[in-house]
Amino acid sequence: MPLSFEGAIRYRMRPADVLAVQWTGDNAAQLRAFAGDRFDTIDPEDRTEDPAATAQLRESTHNTWRPVTPGMWIVKSTAGFAVWQDELFNNWYEPVGVGAQKCRCGHSGLVHTVPTPHSCFTPDGCPCEAFASADPAE
Repeated sequence: MPLSFEGAIRYRMRPADVLAVQWTGDNAAQLRAFAGDRFDTIDPEDRTEDPAATAQLRESTHNTWRPVTPGMWIVKSTAGFAVWQDELFNNWYEPVGVGAQKCRCGHSGLVHTVPTPHSCFTPDGCPCEAFASADPAE
């Protein structure tokens, strides 16, 4: 389906760099240093609405607390802080600059959740199908 409509002007999103840290469930100190008092962990007895949510972030756009599950990204942009799902984040962003790592399966970041939470940068490597079929020379 072509992207057109009489009288409409086509636009493209401008590229934007962001800072991001992925919540692993074990890096609360790192996220508190990154997001300050906007980030906090949730005690197990307080996880009534979403038992999988082990933390929360007060997002900048609406100034409301958003549940965070392991594998989600805490993103800081010019608009402030937001929570992104791993798959969506990896579709929109890729590592930039010195020290940026990208797994040969195509996932960015040190930890991601497809098919289960894992790190690509361990001796065992990435367990996803894309990793197994990727060229190790890349």
